[in-house]
Amino acid sequence: MHAFTITSALALAAGAAATAVSTTPHDSYSSSIGVLGCKINTDRVAYWPGSVDCNNICVKLTYGSRSVNLLRIDQSGGAYDISYDAWVYLQTGQSATAEPLTGGGVAMEYEEVDASECADLIHTPGNKLPLSASNSMNFLASCLAQPNSFVAKNHVLYNICDAICTLGHDEECKLDLNVSNQPSCGHTLGLTTPLDGAPVFNILYQTGKTVVAGTGEEVSPQSSTPEEADPAPAPAVAVVVATTQTPAGAVFQEKAKPTSEPAPVEYEPTVPSVVVPVPSTSEASEAIETSVAAVPTSVYEEVTPTTVETSTTPVAPYPTTALVNSYGGYNTTMAPPASSKPAGGAEQYTTLIKTTQVNLPAAPSSVPTGVVQAAASGLQAGSLLLPVALAALFLF
Repeated sequence: MHAFTITSALALAAGAAATAVSTTPHDSYSSSIGVLGCKINTDRVAYWPGSVDCNNICVKLTYGSRSVNLLRIDQSGGAYDISYDAWVYLQTGQSATAEPLTGGGVAMEYEEVDASECADLIHTPGNKLPLSASNSMNFLASCLAQPNSFVAKNHVLYNICDAICTLGHDEECKLDLNVSNQPSCGHTLGLTTPLDGAPVFNILYQTGKTVVAGTGEEVSPQSSTPEEADPAPAPAVAVVVATTQTPAGAVFQEKAKPTSEPAPVEYEPTVPSVVVPVPSTSEASEAIETSVAAVPTSVYEEVTPTTVETSTTPVAPYPTTALVNSYGGYNTTMAPPASSKPAGGAEQYTTLIKTTQVNLPAAPSSVPTGVVQAAASGLQAGSLLLPVALAALFLF
């Protein structure tokens, strides 16, 4: 945003009340202060009576419900001229290339506004006012004498000789008044070399044809100012409200849209399938080295996923008791496993308990005492030393 100066504030206060003027069309771009037409919107220029000011270079012109901002960068002999395209647009809402008009003065109202309101009409970096380095120095010097003026703070010099950009070099120049009162450019200042590639266009009165200002060659219409087009009705917006609750964990899949016209995105929830493990109809019994087996008396019954219940109660370890009877026999008894099914469940178990009795023959009298003691110690130590004791007795 450009600096808002005290002078601008006073101008706004003075121009708060719109002034009625009779505007006339102007179809050939010019600028009495050397503003380069190839770097501004030449379809939005005011050619007003009186000298151009260093601050009040932007005016707002209104006709009925329409208004435009215009750069006031040229001085007329007394008429309130404006660009032909702006004159047509204010009356019709269309560009002069689309709907050209003819006629004389049209009563309109104008007011001076801050220069920043015309920033979009200036096509330079930072929206600085583009001036001719060789032909704008008198105007620029008067503005530099007002350090806080808009032009003093917001200008840029180019090595282009004329306002319609037909001579010179399209290059930026620098001005250092401590060194020289002339700008310094890449090429010789004011060199009248033909300049191509930076044309200025005029829209001809009555016909609406677009021509190159320097040659008069007719060309295709240039783009108009988009923000000034009459607003189109807002398109209807379809609002879709979903009332169906979406299951947790649902995955959404976007349906393919037709290529002919845009359509709102519709989603169809996909509910993930639930898999409940069902036991097989039979299970093989496992052989247990301790001679205790749990054999199912029935098989699992097929149940629905919603009624299956499982227990997470851990199976208790099998307690073991080893005894040696008075007859030299060895009894092994193991407790049945804890059932993994709740009472009344789909499966019941029958526990078989098998007792194994081992009768040890009496030790012969010829057996050494140490061997008998070792065997007895092995029996008392438990089932792991029993095979060692038996082997010793049979060997001796």
